[in-house]
Amino acid sequence: MKPHATHRRTARAKPTPAECTRAERVVPADQATVGGTGRMATMGTWNLDPRTGRLEWSDETLNIFGLSRSQFDRTMSGFLVMVHPEDRPALLTRVARARETSSPVEMEYRLVRPDGEVRVVHDRGVYTLDAGGNAVRLSGVVIDITERKRNEELLQQSQLMQRIAGRLAQMGAWTVDLPDWHLNWSDEMCVIHDLSPGCVPSFDEAMSFLAPEYREAVVAAVRACTEEGTPFDFDAEILTATGRPVWVRAIGEAERDASGKVRRIQGALQDISDRKGAAASLRDSEASLREAQRIARMGNWELRMDDRRLTWSDEVCRMFGVRAAEFTGSFESFLS
Repeated sequence: MKPHATHRRTARAKPTPAECTRAERVVPADQATVGGTGRMATMGTWNLDPRTGRLEWSDETLNIFGLSRSQFDRTMSGFLVMVHPEDRPALLTRVARARETSSPVEMEYRLVRPDGEVRVVHDRGVYTLDAGGNAVRLSGVVIDITERKRNEELLQQSQLMQRIAGRLAQMGAWTVDLPDWHLNWSDEMCVIHDLSPGCVPSFDEAMSFLAPEYREAVVAAVRACTEEGTPFDFDAEILTATGRPVWVRAIGEAERDASGKVRRIQGALQDISDRKGAAASLRDSEASLREAQRIARMGNWELRMDDRRLTWSDEVCRMFGVRAAEFTGSFESFLS
């Protein structure tokens, strides 16, 4: 049965719900001044009078932008010149659209501090209207997300390297979260099963890829891992989504919570079809060689000079009337 595929999505770097909640508390709709709010290390507040273009920044906003109070001229032009040139047009478009509709304005952009350092911020502002529906103030919160963006970039680089290594080794990673048996697959797992990267089947669907003769043993191994924490390592044959037979090696181990209960099993799956094929070819070649030697009444032997150990083929053993299991392999036994 071909699994029903679902798609995973990668979240954008935006403030967490907790940060957004804090931001809304810092700048409520009826707040007229920034006052002493915004003392967190990465969050500041601001107010803009759209009628005069005058800006007011909290001390933390000044710190985020790398300015002292005396360096800030309280104008939109003074602010915009610090926005990265590549991000400035989008910011102006967002602000203009928000002013026309009196809707909130929100975006991420890069700023360039006076010392040349580039920071990444998430900015959100809301308009306050007078009785006539005219905008009298735009109040907002700016959050420095530079470190988070850097960490996300490092994570993305690490994931890329893992994908490259996985492709080279033909190895994918997987996890099963308990107790709901939620399955997660790496992209290489999908490739091994002839599925599009990002597709993840259910646990039962994943088990259906196994060739029938291996399912009972695999299910037993997985059950022992989830119930007793017993790791497993086995070879099995699967039939991919396109019906292609593939030999795989699967390893798995349990991850326990603080109470010692197994909460997840995780492991890797490697395509070993080439290795299995090479082993089968070698066995066939050895069998053919033994048969050829038997027919020609010819055998082969090997003597190791370091320890004088002697190896005889089956045909040599037959010539000497010795069972292969009885031959000691010593050079002295040959001489006798």
